[in-house]
Amino acid sequence: ELHGAGVLVDEGEPFRHMYIIRSGEVNVSRGGKTAAVLSRGDFIGELHDVDINIPSPYRFSHSGDVSLFALSREDMVDFTRQNPGLVMKFKLGYLLEGAHTK
Repeated sequence: ELHGAGVLVDEGEPFRHMYIIRSGEVNVSRGGKTAAVLSRGDFIGELHDVDINIPSPYRFSHSGDVSLFALSREDMVDFTRQNPGLVMKFKLGYLLEGAHTK
C-alpha cells in the first residue's frame, strides 16, 4: 500500500521489481509527457527487465493511493523454480506474440 504521491520507477532507473496493480492508478510518462494511465490488473516491468536491470524508458508515478503486488528478482527466481511449466507457457506466448508482430 502506497499513500499519497510518489514514484515507483523513474525514467532511466533500472527495474528492481515487477509490479501488478491491485487498486489505484499509476501514471506512465516520458520526458514529462503522459503516455498512459495504468490501473487494476496492469503490470509494470517485465521479468526480463528485472532480471538484467534494464533501465526504464518511462517514469511510473502515482498521485494518490495505490495498492501493488511487488515481485523482486529473488521472488521470480523462486517462482520459476516452483512453476517451470507455467514459465515456459509465458515464454512461448511471448515468442509467438513477437512472431506475429514481425
